[in-house]
Amino acid sequence: MKSKMTRMLEHLQKHPRQKYGQLQTTLYNLGRKKSEQVAKAPTGWSCNNIRVIIDRGVIEQDENGLWFLTDHGKKKINKPYAYTVEDELRHMTKMFEKSREQVSVLVAENNKLREFKNKFRSLVDLSFEEDL
Repeated sequence: MKSKMTRMLEHLQKHPRQKYGQLQTTLYNLGRKKSEQVAKAPTGWSCNNIRVIIDRGVIEQDENGLWFLTDHGKKKINKPYAYTVEDELRHMTKMFEKSREQVSVLVAENNKLREFKNKFRSLVDLSFEEDL
């Protein structure tokens, strides 16, 4: 028997480019009777499970904000939660890039503060010279 996540990924493979809410609703409706299925899943339903497969690189978002199954995800379609060395490497690379971006933002902010400080000092020096 296939897991709900495997069936949802198979559905995503057949119908690529879906919104996040559609993924939630598909996952929510799997295994439910037709009479119990809903048009929209409750808010926050199964977000953790979807977040795990996003972090593991099974699904990704395109430039339009729609989700699709990656080549890596096609390999892992039967065991979407399995954690491999590739996943660890991808996760560490992503964290490194995120840290690098944060450092560059902090450096830019620091440079702006230095410029402001220098301008303020020059204004204060000018005001003292005028008082004399």
